[in-house]
Order: sequence, then C-alpha cells, then structure tokens
Amino acid sequence: AIASGVGRAQGGALYTTDASATVALTTISNCTATTAGADSFGGAMEIYGGSLTLDDSTITACVANTSGDGNAYGGAVYTREASTSLTNTTISDCTALASGGGPSYGGAMMILGGNVMLEGTTITACVASASSVGNDDNAYANGGAVFIQDAQVTLAHTIISDCTAVTDGESAAYGGALHISRGIMTLDHTTITACAANATGVGNAYGGAVFAVLANTLLTNTTISDCTA
Repeated sequence: AIASGVGRAQGGALYTTDASATVALTTISNCTATTAGADSFGGAMEIYGGSLTLDDSTITACVANTSGDGNAYGGAVYTREASTSLTNTTISDCTALASGGGPSYGGAMMILGGNVMLEGTTITACVASASSVGNDDNAYANGGAVFIQDAQVTLAHTIISDCTAVTDGESAAYGGALHISRGIMTLDHTTITACAANATGVGNAYGGAVFAVLANTLLTNTTISDCTA
C-alpha cells in the first residue's frame, strides 16, 4: 500500500473493516504501508473492528513507513477495536519507521482497543524507529515489539527477543519490547530477552523491556533478561 502524496497508507497485504479474518499456515513477507505525507498503518495488515486469527503463520520483513511528519503504526500488524488471536505465529524483522519527525508505535504490532491473545508466538528483531527533523521533539519511539493502548492483552508461552525502540534528537524511547498505555496486560510463561529502549540523542529512554503507564500489568512465570535502557 503506497500513498505517494498526502494520503494514508493502510495494510500492506491485508486491510479489513468490521470483518472476520483468519490467516493460517501462511507466510507474509516484504510488504509495506508507505506514505510520504501522512500516517502509515500495518506493514502487513490493518484490522479495523471485527476479528483477526493468525495461526501457524509467519510475518517477516514488513514495514509501516512514513517519511513525512506523520506517525508509523505497527510494522507488521495494526488492530483497532478488534478481537485478535495469534497462535504459534512468528513476526520477525518488521519495522514501524517514522523518518520525518513523527512518532512510531509498535515495531511488530500496534493494538488500539479490543481484546488480544498471543500464545506460543515469537516476536524477534522488530524495531520502532523515529527520527527527528531539526529540533523536532515529537519523534518518540514506542514499543519495539508491541504498543498497546486501551486494550486487554494476554501473552502466554510467548518469546520476544532482540527488539528495539530507538529515537534520536530530543525525543524519548519507551519500551524496548512492550509499551502499554492504559488497559490491562498479562504475561504468563513468557520470555523477553535482549530488548532495548535506545535514545541516541539527548532524549531519555524508559523501560528496556516494558514501559507501562496507567495500566494494570501482571507477570507470572515470566523471564526478562539482558534488556537495557
């Protein structure tokens, strides 16, 4: 999905509205949602309402990319007010990239509202990257793997590794693996390893693994290791 002017780019491979989408035994790779002047949503897919089921599938090397002053949402998947389930699925090498001074959210996934379950899933080497333009301080990087807002999310028997939220200039990086703003998040038998929140300019970095604000967060039988801010 490419918007060469000022329009949005939404769902590089799949876009659904108030529908039921099931993706099983499928590989999605090298897809992009790219715009030069607005917001980009879901390098692989955008799910607006309805439901999404991903089972035994792989999403790799997908990008939500904006080079204007817009926002980048979900390098692989963007869901809004949807019921979402990922089982035995891998998301790797995906990026939410905002290079024009705007913020980026969720290198692998952005979840806005709804109920989400990730079970037996691996998210690896995903990046939320935001670059400042001049003295712009709006280039925040949020959730190297997943950004969550106003949603109820459970991660069970899931691995998140080598994910990064990175920004430069005066802006901040929040949550190398997970950033949750409001809502409820449960991690059960889950591993987060080698993730980083990285501010390469003069900004601050918060939560090498998890950054949570105004959110109920529960971790049980979970391991966090080798993460840095």
